[in-house]
Amino acid sequence: MGMIEIRDCVRTLIEYQTEDYSEKEIKAEQAKLNLKYDKFTKKYNLINSRANISAFGSDNSFPLLAALEILDENGGLLRKSDFFTKRTIRPKIEITHVDTASETLAVS
Repeated sequence: MGMIEIRDCVRTLIEYQTEDYSEKEIKAEQAKLNLKYDKFTKKYNLINSRANISAFGSDNSFPLLAALEILDENGGLLRKSDFFTKRTIRPKIEITHVDTASETLAVS
């Protein structure tokens, strides 16, 4: 259940970033993710631990959750990913007009 809560929080945070929610709302959701992650790892170890991979590894969201942890060469936690503290996704901006051929090339 803890990993499902983290997954749902990550999905919400992705939505907030792609839909260009305010920085305040994004930071609040990141704080919520940090709390859920810390609570989960305190009780069940890293998301990328053998037991958690066995329990949740077949879920199609597992790679997204596994990417939350930056691991060292021994499989220990080096640090949390930037997703916990930074805006990692920008909303899609549709370009409808360019002024020069070089801008056209860059857009294409």
